Amino acid sequence: MTYKVIECSPGEPPVIKELDDISLDYLQDAVGEPGKKAYVAACRLKICHLWVDEDGLMKNQVPNIWATSVLRDYAGDTYGNQIIVGSVVLAGGNGGLKGLSKDALKEFANRGV
Repeated sequence: MTYKVIECSPGEPPVIKELDDISLDYLQDAVGEPGKKAYVAACRLKICHLWVDEDGLMKNQVPNIWATSVLRDYAGDTYGNQIIVGSVVLAGGNGGLKGLSKDALKEFANRGV
């Protein structure tokens, strides 16, 4: 079985990735700086989770405009005016790490994925 997630780095278009497994190790590599594992944090959205580098702001990572717009549109006022920085992964959540649902993939197709 494969899982679909969306990865997006600052200044790059978001892309769908197919994975055999979604693990903490994968998330740490995907959102971390090259060659360094990140402490990851999940932002709960209405249809999935947005995984980020927990220390991205302190590391002066570049703002991720696409991810920030997703956060504002799908989390309401939960995170205030937080700006998302660095690379992100969107994946399913509730009950463990999962791929995105068909509905979530369809929803993000309208956002350029």
